Amino acid sequence: MDGNAIATVVVAVAGVVGVLIERRFRKPPSWEMARLELEILSLLPDGSEVRSDLIKHVDATIETFIKVESDKRRDPVGIVLALVFMAASAVLFYGAAENGGAWWWLAAPAAFTGLFGVVGFIQSVRSLKRDTAGRAVGG
Repeated sequence: MDGNAIATVVVAVAGVVGVLIERRFRKPPSWEMARLELEILSLLPDGSEVRSDLIKHVDATIETFIKVESDKRRDPVGIVLALVFMAASAVLFYGAAENGGAWWWLAAPAAFTGLFGVVGFIQSVRSLKRDTAGRAVGG
């Protein structure tokens, strides 16, 4: 089995998955939305009927950002640990595929390790309220 071909495929798949994940979870932060709404507000005439509603909406958005979103964060240690687990899984799968034969027994621990890595990555990458140890708290 050609290692260069496998590496090319893995890099291509990782790139596509990365773009899909970014497009799925990318949402402008509340402060960015509030800034855009304030720009729109400055363009509205003083007698506009929508002006007071937009001011209330901007106030609510900023209040939400201060109370909720400023406390949310990801768990960088968990992300790195999950990536290490996934890399170890990839190395074990590569060893099994490269050597073949009886070396396929490496696929079982590789799948187990990869599963831990994927689950850990999903839990750590979410932006949640966390305590000082990085554990998710609240809802």
